[in-house]
Amino acid sequence: MKTNFTHLFLTILLSSSFGYAQMVTSITGSNTHINDAIVLDEDGNLYGSYFSGGNTGAVYKLTPEGDLSIFSEGYSSCNGLDFDNEGQLYVVDFTSSNITHQIYKLDSNGDKTAYGPKLSGASGILFDPNSDTLYVSTYNSSVNAIVKLAPDGTVVTHCDHESLNGPVGLAFDDDANLYV
Repeated sequence: MKTNFTHLFLTILLSSSFGYAQMVTSITGSNTHINDAIVLDEDGNLYGSYFSGGNTGAVYKLTPEGDLSIFSEGYSSCNGLDFDNEGQLYVVDFTSSNITHQIYKLDSNGDKTAYGPKLSGASGILFDPNSDTLYVSTYNSSVNAIVKLAPDGTVVTHCDHESLNGPVGLAFDDDANLYV
């Protein structure tokens, strides 16, 4: 399916002005269901998550030529997306009926493998540009925090402060300062 997005260029331009960032947006079009995180791979393909609130969550792939397809499906509600330093895509399944959420690593076919432990309220994700540590924003009725998830599954709280009210989007600047 070919898709024409007139405002997509502006979104990509804005996202590329930050060194690394998880964008939260909506892209509309015929049969398009991207309404949460978006990320770009090295080939210019855009991946977007569909936060459905039901059992129809999916990750979509939009090529530079405008071809749109479902890259990975079978989620309750897809939320955060990011690539690691080796180009592997990760997604958060934010299950509305269960406060504990799972992060998945996706292979080149979109097949998923659980990554790390389930995290209460996991939402946004962003890899540290200088390491293989994954930063995860979490929020629920009792915890609003940013945690660091190491490849061995170790979870360490990076920041938990009362001023974090439903943190989702994460970004690093060129000096590796984290913004929420």
